[in-house]
Amino acid sequence: MRILSLLQSLRLYPQPPVLIRRSLEDDMLGEYPIGRGEDIFISIWNLHRCPKHWDNADVFNPERWTLDGPNPNETNQKFSYLPFGGGPRKCVGDMFATFENVVATAMLVKRFDFQMAPGAPPVEMTTGATIHTTKGLNMIVSRRTNPPVIPISR
Repeated sequence: MRILSLLQSLRLYPQPPVLIRRSLEDDMLGEYPIGRGEDIFISIWNLHRCPKHWDNADVFNPERWTLDGPNPNETNQKFSYLPFGGGPRKCVGDMFATFENVVATAMLVKRFDFQMAPGAPPVEMTTGATIHTTKGLNMIVSRRTNPPVIPISR
């Protein structure tokens, strides 16, 4: 199953937007010394929007990955895509969270129509421990009277 829109959403709006790791030993990161026991903050938000790693980095573009290629992950994207972290501290529930997100989104979209409310302020985001809207998300949600029937192909 291809879930490119979801994966692109995770690139632009990762949760959490920052990873924190602790240095196990003294090291150098480029020209910067890192002492043993120091906390290292990794901005996933900035990494996922870095023009060095992404063409049109701020643009929502699910087609940046091909349908016949593998789902993007930390290794095949050279650690520039880390919505669930990477390495030995990667989220162990990444596949479950992705599947749960797909199912929940499919159920909501099948049963409801979503529209921005008239006069709603533009959606602006801010980051902290999480990414959230600054002025809410004013929408009109209405139940679909005739939900679409989607055939399942095998």
